[in-house]
Parts: sequence; C-alpha cells; structure tokens
Amino acid sequence: INPAFTQTTGYIESDVLGKNPSILSSGRQSSEFYREMWQELIATGRWQGEMWNRRKNGDVYAEQLSINTIFHPDGSVYRRIALFLDVTEKKKNEEIIWRQANFDVLTGLPNRRMLRDRLDQEIKKAHRSSASLALLFIDLDRFKEINDTLGHHVGDELLIEASRRLERCVRESDTIGRLGGDEFTVLVGQLHSMVD
Repeated sequence: INPAFTQTTGYIESDVLGKNPSILSSGRQSSEFYREMWQELIATGRWQGEMWNRRKNGDVYAEQLSINTIFHPDGSVYRRIALFLDVTEKKKNEEIIWRQANFDVLTGLPNRRMLRDRLDQEIKKAHRSSASLALLFIDLDRFKEINDTLGHHVGDELLIEASRRLERCVRESDTIGRLGGDEFTVLVGQLHSMVD
C-alpha cells in the first residue's frame, strides 16, 4: 500500500498486511463478476474495469481498477499489482447529468426524451405480443391563470401534486411523463382489451 491507498480507503498498512483484498469488498459485485475477472487474470495476467469497494468507515466508493501480474521466470505468479482511481464523484456527476437529460427536475417524472424512449419500447413490445397500448395527453386547464394570480411557486406545487395524483391512477408498469409546462402524457402498455 501507499499513502494514496490509505487516503482513499482509510486502511493503514497494519490493517491490510497479509489480508485478502476482499476486505475492501462492497458486496455490490456478483460472484460471476469475480469469476470472470479471475478467468481473465489467469488467462492474460491483467484485468481492467470498474468496481465498487468499501472504505474502512463503511462508505462505498467506485473505482477504476487495473491489475497486472509479475511472473517468475518459470511462469508462476510472483505478485499481482493493483492500481486504482477513486471515480465516485465522476459516477455521481454522470448520474446527475443522466437524470437531468431524462427526467423533469420539478416533478421527477420522465421528460419528453425519456418518454419517447419508453414509447418506442412499448411499441416494440406491443408488436411482439399483439397487444395494444394507449397514449393519453393531459393538459391542465387555466394553469397560466394560477401562475399569474397566485405565483409560480403555487403553480409548481400544483404540477407536483398533479403528477402524484396521476401516479396513483396508473399501474406501476405504466409511464407518466411531463412534456413541459402543464402538459402530461400517460403511456399505458400491454393492453389486451380496452377495459384493461
């Protein structure tokens, strides 16, 4: 280990000396993940990828990891060297960017872009299963008057409440999206009859 390892993980040399690297395990990777990692290490002597590990204090962090192998002259393994970079903040920022690109900030509902993607998926499912789907367009009447007379904060509260009420009216598999302003869309998939 080195000072960067201690700074990232919280472990000092006496904590890890002679221990298995599994003390860092977060439990987020499956046994299949580790099996594939070891198969590649054994076959090629190296592995590279992202994984989640746990700091000494219990916090989970994302890391970009590279493992290389140093061999004895006879081909047996002398040691493996792991180099990693904490990419937790990068992952958080990527998640924020993805959410902002696909979900409405005010209501948390899928936005026009995500709704379009889900509609494409539902159309494909409907073709495969010979089922129908419904697309409902909901526009709140006189919403501009609420914003103009009571203020945008009241209009925002109304939009949030409307989205919650719509969510209570549909199945978990259906999608409610906010197109913008006071316009909502409800995508109801896998309809086998008009009374579903």
